[in-house]
Amino acid sequence: DNSYGDCVGGEQVGRLQGQPDLRSRGHDHRARTRWIADDPGSAANPGDVEGWQMLGRTYLVSGNAVKATAAYQKAIDLTGGNDPALKLDLAEALILTEDPAVQDQAKQIVDAAIAADASNGKALWYSGVLAIRAGDKDTAKARWSQVLEQNPPDDIRQIIVAQLAELGVEAPAMGSGT
Repeated sequence: DNSYGDCVGGEQVGRLQGQPDLRSRGHDHRARTRWIADDPGSAANPGDVEGWQMLGRTYLVSGNAVKATAAYQKAIDLTGGNDPALKLDLAEALILTEDPAVQDQAKQIVDAAIAADASNGKALWYSGVLAIRAGDKDTAKARWSQVLEQNPPDDIRQIIVAQLAELGVEAPAMGSGT
């Protein structure tokens, strides 16, 4: 999965390549999210993994990373923990909580995602974020440079170029494939 997530460095940047557009599923998405959000315990279908995932995304893009974490954890529990993309969604929410107590868990998930797919843009981005928080500028530079090599969408590229500039790194010119 080369998606970069809906939130990059806490900024809403929209759905990016490779990530399911949960919003495109119309009223079904809204209805399912509403019943879970209103009362998850008495929901008509509390075993709806996709519903919990949509709720997590909804919470995340609306700025409630703590509730997103709970929704993603519920979805992971329902899948038996066998969905790497869902785990990465959880890691994103954990990172965005900025709660020091959960950052190690987030790092383990991100590291596992990179070990499974060294070109996972979302994992590379958040690995850089975690590296900056830990004072490891070299890792952040390397991870974010790897994302740039994938020629991400312009809005993501601009954010990464700005982050690299703050670290004293001049971003490479855009590839010929864009």
